[in-house]
Amino acid sequence: MNAEALSKCRYYSGEEDCPFSIDALRHYWDLERLYVAHDGELNKLQDELYTALGGKEFGGIPRALLIEMFTVYGKWLLEEAKKGGVEDAGKLLECLYMKMSTEEAKRMLG
Repeated sequence: MNAEALSKCRYYSGEEDCPFSIDALRHYWDLERLYVAHDGELNKLQDELYTALGGKEFGGIPRALLIEMFTVYGKWLLEEAKKGGVEDAGKLLECLYMKMSTEEAKRMLG
């Protein structure tokens, strides 16, 4: 276990089972657990995307953990869009991935 990565966590302290019953805290605990398990390393592609989208830095949150939170939140938004009847959520993601212009994205989504 990476002691330096662990020292930056607010919710995970090395325990095997999550001590929280509130979903949001369980989610943060699990993200921090994964952050420590991967020695605080971050995915270079995710880092570049976060920077390209103008992602902000927050004091006290390690960049690798912040980027993982951003990635998980993006996945959650996509799933929520699908649940809400946005059938073309995949097309929206494709537009972002392909770096199309705003006008191209609007035309594609109709």
